[in-house]
Amino acid sequence: MIDFNTVRQYNFPTLIRFGAGAIKELPEHLKASGLAQPLIVTDPVVKQLSFFKEIIDSLSARSISAEVFSDIHKNPVKSDVIKGGEIFTTTKRDSIIGIGGGAAMDVARAIALRINHHRDLFDYDDLIGGDKYVTEEVPYFITVPTTSGTGSEVGRSAIISEDDTHRKRILFSPKLLAKLFLLIRYSQWICRHLLQPQQAWMHSHTIWKRFLQKDFIHWQMELHWKEFI
Repeated sequence: MIDFNTVRQYNFPTLIRFGAGAIKELPEHLKASGLAQPLIVTDPVVKQLSFFKEIIDSLSARSISAEVFSDIHKNPVKSDVIKGGEIFTTTKRDSIIGIGGGAAMDVARAIALRINHHRDLFDYDDLIGGDKYVTEEVPYFITVPTTSGTGSEVGRSAIISEDDTHRKRILFSPKLLAKLFLLIRYSQWICRHLLQPQQAWMHSHTIWKRFLQKDFIHWQMELHWKEFI
């Protein structure tokens, strides 16, 4: 049986630090990377949780000034990304950290794309060959997942919906890979009894992503997804 209380390292090629308490490495990693003003992207629920406040406190203790952006929808839309990008620029951030589930990861990754790419956001839609416009570097990007199953934390794409039609768009580029993935603080019991059963969801989500590339599946997903909201 794997000892999940030991922090282990994997490369995907994203650097993965996996094990209970790996999140404690975040302040030192930022310092070592010369970063001190991250934009933390999360959702309104996670923002209120104790573990999130502990992360902010641990950064403050190392003189790292974090700006939190949590004004996002459960199914992220373009305006979420625009607002987050404006906050990044006006507050002079130097990095982006996505903390949460798929919504936070998608918005954080799309903001990372937005910072140095100034065409209309959906010009970068992979379904119309928009990845060819992703030519500039993106801010240093870190992911801290709070859910298990989608793999958003090590992905290269963000799924963002149009505000009016809610049609989903895929923003893709290898440049959008996170530099670092940190686990929060799962215990042995959680990893053994909760994370392993999530594998079934992970496989179904992989199939979902594969067929999402067809326009008619976009339409089908809009119909079926509403059943779960």
